[in-house]
Amino acid sequence: MKLNFNPYLFAPLFTPRSPGGRKPRGWGASRRPSYVPKAYVPVINTTDRGHLERYDAECDPRLEPYLSRVLRNTLNAPTVEDADLPGDAVSGGATVRYTIDDGPEQVGLLCHQSRTLGANGVIAAFSLLGVTLIGMRVGQRAPLVHRCGKITAVTVLGVTH
Repeated sequence: MKLNFNPYLFAPLFTPRSPGGRKPRGWGASRRPSYVPKAYVPVINTTDRGHLERYDAECDPRLEPYLSRVLRNTLNAPTVEDADLPGDAVSGGATVRYTIDDGPEQVGLLCHQSRTLGANGVIAAFSLLGVTLIGMRVGQRAPLVHRCGKITAVTVLGVTH
């Protein structure tokens, strides 16, 4: 007689436990559900890369820890020539339609010369929103870190160059 052994039936016996009997923090984090979207990979052009490298040199990680990390993440993206950039990719000088956490649609001009977010529809490329948007494509959704540490999601709805 052959016994069928199913290891999933005994999984609770073999799961890691802390001394208090609870699962340790982060347990199961490597098991990613199928509905979680894969991380987006931005594509940036050579002009934006030059600006971002200058911003990274000027950024003090002690004063702007989140901006420094988002800048480094964006700089790890593949670079293409300006002419080879896809038409639906966000770059400096583009008008971007986007939403934050599925809120109302917003429109802004992504500008490398502006250093502050303006109420007039200008998105500073040196801001957390600007650095996050650079390289995204229409339909992509990415985490947006705010200065206070709060994390929301930004979705690109449209790009006009």
